[in-house]
Amino acid sequence: GVDLVFELVGGDVFTKSLKCLRRGGRLVVCGFASGTVPSVKANQFLLKQIVMTGVFWGQEVTLDPALDKALVSELHALYAAGHVRPVVYRTYPLEQLAEAYGALGSRESFGKVIVLPNEGPRSSL
Repeated sequence: GVDLVFELVGGDVFTKSLKCLRRGGRLVVCGFASGTVPSVKANQFLLKQIVMTGVFWGQEVTLDPALDKALVSELHALYAAGHVRPVVYRTYPLEQLAEAYGALGSRESFGKVIVLPNEGPRSSL
């Protein structure tokens, strides 16, 4: 199993995330994008010695902006060193914005959906 899961979806994804953790693994709950808040039996944590914690990120950055800045800086450093590799589902030109939203709305996408701006003239405002 895996050592660590950052879970942002809830519902069935939460259940699958819990199952893929190794003994002694950690589950960090960051949200419920599916709209479904899962229920779990406590014995699952006991049997696999799993640790679960929750992070209400919006509240954290409001309460401690300096911590937010430090964590974002550290994340950028991890990315630059190749330790963090985001999964990109697909990159769309701006003209296909509706298609990009469709991939998100239908839950067809996984990972990041990127929309690139036009390379035309930029406003000086």
